[in-house]
Amino acid sequence: MFTTGSTSFICTATIRAVPEFSQGHRSRAAAAEAAGPLLWAPYGIPGNAIAAARTAVYRLGVKPPPIALEQIRELGPPCFEAVARDEWTDRNQHVNIRYYTAVFDDAGDAFYPTVGLGDTDHRRRESGTMDLEHHTHFLRELRPGDRIAVYLRIVGVSAKRFHYLMFLVNESTGELASIFECVNTFVDLTQRKSAAWPAEVRDALESICKMHSSLPWAAPICGSMSA
Repeated sequence: MFTTGSTSFICTATIRAVPEFSQGHRSRAAAAEAAGPLLWAPYGIPGNAIAAARTAVYRLGVKPPPIALEQIRELGPPCFEAVARDEWTDRNQHVNIRYYTAVFDDAGDAFYPTVGLGDTDHRRRESGTMDLEHHTHFLRELRPGDRIAVYLRIVGVSAKRFHYLMFLVNESTGELASIFECVNTFVDLTQRKSAAWPAEVRDALESICKMHSSLPWAAPICGSMSA
């Protein structure tokens, strides 16, 4: 992160430019590119390089592309369902963001046994799984009493990790409330280090990933993480 005055800019080497961004983003991107050499010269940073990075950041925008609930339901049955509780609310009288994370965590716990990563499996192997990176879009409010469902899409699998999305749907309003993106790794708890997936687990994850990759709509990944 670089800061000038009261403005901060984040530059990363793994930025995926998204073509569908608003006119406002286009205007700010053009301004950033034009101003780059002047803003960054005093810091000894190549202005054109910074401008290009800032332009790419603006192109990412702040919202994922629209996704219809019919598309999300092509993923199959939800891996988790619940009703938003009164105790999840905050001063804004809606579900606080910490409980979105709790719901996604519970959804992961519900999914894992289906691919051989249940508690019994972990006790037998002395293993576990740990999240390495998250990205969350908070798209709509949840209120107490709302019925919610979480759908999972796997977008990548490697020797030790898998990369997935979860879609939190408010079934009471028929709206997509949040998108959660995560990279998770398998862990050998005897060594407290990441380890290769057991063969049967990797096979199960890759089978689901292959099925999900055949869907006709692109996974709304942030572009800065992968398995």
